[in-house]
Amino acid sequence: MEDRKFGDAGAEVVIEEFLEGEECSIHALVDGGSYLLFPSAQDHKRALDGDAGLNTGGMGTFSPADKILPPALEKRVRVEVLDRFIAGLKADGLDFRGMLFPGLMIDSRGPKVLEFNCRFGDPECETLMPLLGPELAAVLLACANGTLHQAPELSIAPQCSACVIAAAQGYPGEIRKGDVIHSELQPSDDLQLFHAGTQRQADGHCLTSGGRVLAVVAQADTFDNAFERAYTGLAQVTYEGMTFRRDIGHQVRSR
Repeated sequence: MEDRKFGDAGAEVVIEEFLEGEECSIHALVDGGSYLLFPSAQDHKRALDGDAGLNTGGMGTFSPADKILPPALEKRVRVEVLDRFIAGLKADGLDFRGMLFPGLMIDSRGPKVLEFNCRFGDPECETLMPLLGPELAAVLLACANGTLHQAPELSIAPQCSACVIAAAQGYPGEIRKGDVIHSELQPSDDLQLFHAGTQRQADGHCLTSGGRVLAVVAQADTFDNAFERAYTGLAQVTYEGMTFRRDIGHQVRSR
């Protein structure tokens, strides 16, 4: 605060209740009067293995997060968070249409809302998208038109989806940029490579240009298999200073 590292945002201190538990993310498409809940996901915010180090924008995630948000708790989220959100929109005369992304802390008392975002989460979005069926475009259009109840049913693959983020050296602090990315990864129906902090050069080379450089995502019948596939895919990508967590999904992996 004395060095004003955060500018005006660091001029005040807000004291809040410390919530101890596990974070969980949910996404709900809202068309103004109703919503469609997507599968839950769990992000890994700390930079280093063992949930150590600084907070980041997310070093990896998995979906569904049924272990932390089983059906009984999901029902509470619907009743205590989403239903109340819709009721609040109606009471205030607001016509919100789009993606609602509440961040939750699950403690011994149940779900607590940490924040509301009006967007997809990242890297949760990369983890969820491969699970969603071809009806998604029609569902999004219906959401925009306020007619979710008329949209086709969105099919969701009954698979486990795993995402691992490759970051630049120094992230989330001062990072190095401009390193050439080499990749032999061949994407497939159940293995995806998403670019984030990258830049394509005129000569065809792809360079690092941000903190979180790319995400490797895989789907399988179990989380063990999904993460094995994701990490095997990540091993086919290299660049100078590449950093990543090796324990993403430790909550649901047996190896």
